[in-house]
Amino acid sequence: MTDHKNNTGYDNSGDKNSGSWNSGDCNSGNRNSGYDNSGSWNSGDCNSGNYNSGDRNSGYYNSGDKNSGSWNSGDCNSGNRNSGYWNSGYDNSGSWNSGSWNSGDMNSGSWNTSTPETANFFNKPLSFDEWYAVSKPLWLSLPKPTFWDGEKLLKNDMEEEWKKALASASKEDVEQVVNLPNFDGEVFKEITGLEIGGEAPSCDGRTIVIEGEEYVLVKK
Repeated sequence: MTDHKNNTGYDNSGDKNSGSWNSGDCNSGNRNSGYDNSGSWNSGDCNSGNYNSGDRNSGYYNSGDKNSGSWNSGDCNSGNRNSGYWNSGYDNSGSWNSGSWNSGDMNSGSWNTSTPETANFFNKPLSFDEWYAVSKPLWLSLPKPTFWDGEKLLKNDMEEEWKKALASASKEDVEQVVNLPNFDGEVFKEITGLEIGGEAPSCDGRTIVIEGEEYVLVKK
């Protein structure tokens, strides 16, 4: 059935809906007042989940945006019931937590009100102040784990994503990564599949002075 508003679904007051009972447009789901939803009962837009007032959620009952978890008022959470942002844990009012019930930020444990001063970077401890004091090249933020195909969130091939990101980087951009605090080429390769940095320069033949005495380094 196609009505005068180009709907193939039923009882739509919106346009171009293949679902039914929509007041919004271009919905394949049902009972949406928002637009481009494949889920149902959404007042937000581009949701594959249901009952969202936010946008681009694959989870349910989110008032925030881009959540794969549910019941979030914050954005970009894969966990549930977060009012903060970018949490993979649950019930966080803080942000960037992988644990749960944190009001602080960047916690991997649970029930924390504080933000830790240090964390592991390349498997070695480093202060957040040291890490955030160094600029990072744009290409590190280009690989995306998921993408929106117009109806739902899909997973990207991360090895290909990293290859494309590296192809867009200049030599200086790559050197900037190698010069990051605690950088470890083996760790970076294990995560990204990319081999950058090369071998450390040899110390053979270099001279050093210790307590006024000069020594020549010899590689064994």
